[in-house]
Amino acid sequence: MEEFNFTKFKEEGYFIYNPKTNNQLLLNAQKSFEKILKNCQNQKYNYVRVYDDYSHNINIAGIEMIFDEDIIDQNIINLVQESKIINFAKKLFNSDEFVMTLSRYHVTKNFTHLGIWHRDEKPNTLNSFQSNIYLYDETGMEIVPQSHVRNNNESEEKVLRKLPYKDLPSQTPITVKAGN
Repeated sequence: MEEFNFTKFKEEGYFIYNPKTNNQLLLNAQKSFEKILKNCQNQKYNYVRVYDDYSHNINIAGIEMIFDEDIIDQNIINLVQESKIINFAKKLFNSDEFVMTLSRYHVTKNFTHLGIWHRDEKPNTLNSFQSNIYLYDETGMEIVPQSHVRNNNESEEKVLRKLPYKDLPSQTPITVKAGN
């Protein structure tokens, strides 16, 4: 297993890991996800997040509680296990004990769901972290490098006060491959 890149994480506030996922495992997880999404679109599972419903079908931005017994899928579990993401959490927190407080599929296939800029945690605090396993190649999530170690600067505050959906001066899009 590739080591957790603490240097990149500490400097930039994120890093991208490629576990070199087995292609068939990834394809199986994608097929399972498509089935789960279709069930949600057909309103057979209602723990979904909908933003700006301007499409002809339900415009699902997120599917909540992915480990719920109504949608749990072994192919997804297999992908999570092979990703070693749990090992990264253990190393990051230097503990075998931690709590997952949110599990969600972000649905970014046909529509972009733009949220307002926000922080997930206070600067210089490591009480939590976000981890993603990408089922498809994607450029979407944007970060502000090194914002994890500082408060917003004056130009960022100015933008956030006036137009919270507008691009921040130093935002950077993250490009990943399926399986990262």
